Amino acid sequence: MTSSTRNDTMTIEVHADSVCPWCYIGRRRLERALRNFRGTDGVRIVYRPFQLDPGIPATGTPARQHLSRKLGCRSARSLNAPRGWRRVRGSK
Repeated sequence: MTSSTRNDTMTIEVHADSVCPWCYIGRRRLERALRNFRGTDGVRIVYRPFQLDPGIPATGTPARQHLSRKLGCRSARSLNAPRGWRRVRGSK
């Protein structure tokens, strides 16, 4: 097979929520791994949207209320949401 007929491209599909901190960490790790990889000319990254919790209204929900609904009342209280977690917002 000649190089003109071979497909030397590797496609990586990333399904991520833009507000998810774990998705952000994963993206940074992928970028770092690709920087250390010699064959990045043949890598194509396709980002696909994914909404972790489509039920959150665009206007937002108080963090404690959101955590209570999602994790149960006892779990949310034990988390003691940090001060920065005033509101959890959905997409518009």
